[in-house]
Amino acid sequence: MLGLGLALGLLVVHVGPWRMARNALVEHVAFPVVSVLETPRSGALALALTPRTITAVERGTGREGLWRAPADMGYLLAALVLVAAFPRRPYWLWLWGAHLALGAVGFGAFVVGVGWTAAGFEAAALARDYLAPALSLLALVAAFAEPVRRRG
Repeated sequence: MLGLGLALGLLVVHVGPWRMARNALVEHVAFPVVSVLETPRSGALALALTPRTITAVERGTGREGLWRAPADMGYLLAALVLVAAFPRRPYWLWLWGAHLALGAVGFGAFVVGVGWTAAGFEAAALARDYLAPALSLLALVAAFAEPVRRRG
């Protein structure tokens, strides 16, 4: 029951205060940082802000790069399993910190993409589309493998 109660609490925090915090992070921190870049490449990009996402579109080619605020739905699903299965161990909190760190790395790559080279967009997409889900999966596997490792 403790695990289910904590999972419900995490769900409420994620769709309430954490969603608002992610919106504020994008609108008041990340977007201003990206929008003040003044390089030849940044002048050729159109920036757009949507909830929890910044999009940069190259004028002429239409290619786009985007950055989403970290610890989104992929994190939430893994964290809910971790909280429900291991209510007395803070695995979900470690996962949250890891997602924030990976989000910062992805944001750095996105900034490089806006300011200097399209490879930054590719690195940001790699972090967002592959590394973040892999991180969540790895956290689940590691958490469930630990009791087996202790017995073995």
